[in-house]
Amino acid sequence: MGYETLANQNNNAANYNTAVGASAGQAVTTGVQNTFIGALSGDATTDADYNVGVGIGTLGANVLGSKSTAIGTNALFSQKPVDGSGNDEATDMFNVGLGYHAGFAVTTGTNNTLIGGLAGDAINTGTLNTILGASSGSGITTGAGNTLLGYAAGGVESTGSNNVIIGQAGQAQTLTSDTVAVGDGALQTNTKSAKNTAIGRSSLRTLNHTSATDAYNTALGYNAGYGVTTGVQNTLIGGLAGDALTDSDFNIAIGVNTLGQEQLGSRSTGVGYSALFTQNNTSATNASNTAVGYVAGYSISTGNHNTVIGNNSGSSLTTGSKNTILGAYSGNQGGLDIRTSSNNIVLSDGDGNPRVIVNSSGNMQVGHTNGDNSRISVEAVSAGVAMQFRRNTATYTTSAIVGSITCDGSSTAFNTSSDHRLKENVVYDWDATTRLKQLKPARFNFVADDTTVDGFLAHEAQAVVPEAVTGTHNEVDDDGVAVMQGIDQSKLVPLLVKAIQEQQALIEALTARIETLEG
Repeated sequence: MGYETLANQNNNAANYNTAVGASAGQAVTTGVQNTFIGALSGDATTDADYNVGVGIGTLGANVLGSKSTAIGTNALFSQKPVDGSGNDEATDMFNVGLGYHAGFAVTTGTNNTLIGGLAGDAINTGTLNTILGASSGSGITTGAGNTLLGYAAGGVESTGSNNVIIGQAGQAQTLTSDTVAVGDGALQTNTKSAKNTAIGRSSLRTLNHTSATDAYNTALGYNAGYGVTTGVQNTLIGGLAGDALTDSDFNIAIGVNTLGQEQLGSRSTGVGYSALFTQNNTSATNASNTAVGYVAGYSISTGNHNTVIGNNSGSSLTTGSKNTILGAYSGNQGGLDIRTSSNNIVLSDGDGNPRVIVNSSGNMQVGHTNGDNSRISVEAVSAGVAMQFRRNTATYTTSAIVGSITCDGSSTAFNTSSDHRLKENVVYDWDATTRLKQLKPARFNFVADDTTVDGFLAHEAQAVVPEAVTGTHNEVDDDGVAVMQGIDQSKLVPLLVKAIQEQQALIEALTARIETLEG
């Protein structure tokens, strides 16, 4: 219907073509089931099938391309599949262009879906693009596999592929690929940085490498990673997470305000609301702090290599470094202040009270915070017990206790279990003197020390009082390294006491005989 519509159609066969408008489908010869509505719509098509063109100039250059749909003035106007020599080639195109000039420049690109005025209007050979929104993807030329949704989404992206952009996001992108930007201003200034994911308003807004870079940044949340410019491999999840980072790398921030002030510090991990919030290195630094918990490590500024785990854990630390805190201890609590100190280990309870401390000298304090120069310092509980030892049993009972260290106001006792209810086959009449004489007290010095001391050789004492010695004579491990024996000389005391008693009895008997003889 109209001037020269279907003027060249072969009318000897059922073709089911429809043409309305001046010169619409005028060149169709053997093509079938085409619908062209509008002046010059499909006017170059010859032997192509199943096309729909609605609007002036739609599919205007198409000759042999089939199965495309163009609705809107000049939509898919330039579509024209050709072979390697530039000759027209029959091809199933599967392009959809809906809107004024939608897909206008598509030539050999296939499987594109372009909806909106000027949507994808610069695509020529690009394929597999899905674009929805006025001016969305208007810079794409050869890019493929892009999904863009929103007004001007994707901006000036040209050859980048496999991007997902939703909203007025990624508007400066040109050569990037494998990028996801969702939200107004997400990846707004990015031009050449690839393989980033930004979800949330203004997330990774200022990212902009000056050369093609696979950055692998991930930001999820309002303003997450807002200030990142050339940083790489950061993972920032939560509103304002890592929003001050610039040229920082390998950071993980999960939680609102986490790593909120850091600029150039790298390799830190913060998990929890405002964790590591104050950390801020103004020069490139591997801060390497790890904080897990609500406000954990909150006040750390330039301290580095700290590990704090627990609600409020290490929240008062400032410039201290290489500290390890497990529990709610803040860094200045319970009489212990390590805010600016380094190389401390603190195990605390849920209220933040320090329970076990290892200071920077390697000295351990258990149950107190009063520093001293001993390697291990233990404060006893009110009952006087500083330490208990028990044998391995499935359930705890008092009978399982086999020893303890106890303290009173002026002394310490090292106790081993000795209750009569733990013993059987008790014998008092035995020969101690004969066994005592078998012991071989000696004087010697250890190989590592020239000091001469009194003592025993373990294997010699073992032959007489085996319970006093551990290990096996001349034992070696699988590598041939000597496994040394040890001796607990206190286990000799019962033998000594019994021998003294026997000697005393003998002395008393001899004394009685002398007195009788002298009487």
